[in-house]
Amino acid sequence: LALSLIYQFGTNAAYLFLVALGLIIILGMMNIINLAHGELMMMGAYVATIAVNNFDIPFTIAVLLSFFVVAIFGAILEITIVRRFYGR
Repeated sequence: LALSLIYQFGTNAAYLFLVALGLIIILGMMNIINLAHGELMMMGAYVATIAVNNFDIPFTIAVLLSFFVVAIFGAILEITIVRRFYGR
């Protein structure tokens, strides 16, 4: 039980570290606070959940699918919205 809790704590800490690192990199490069990370993470979780529950896709494939769906959505967001803030 204790080992399981330590493992869960470590994975959650690593996940939050990666999110914070992404926010720091975006703030340093663009000089704006971009909070789209939460939106994109939520979208990836929804895509993976729907793929597993509704289409009976294995979890690992659903995670890869959600990665590509969110990457495409993120690219569309960057092209249509975020580019307007470059150089400001």
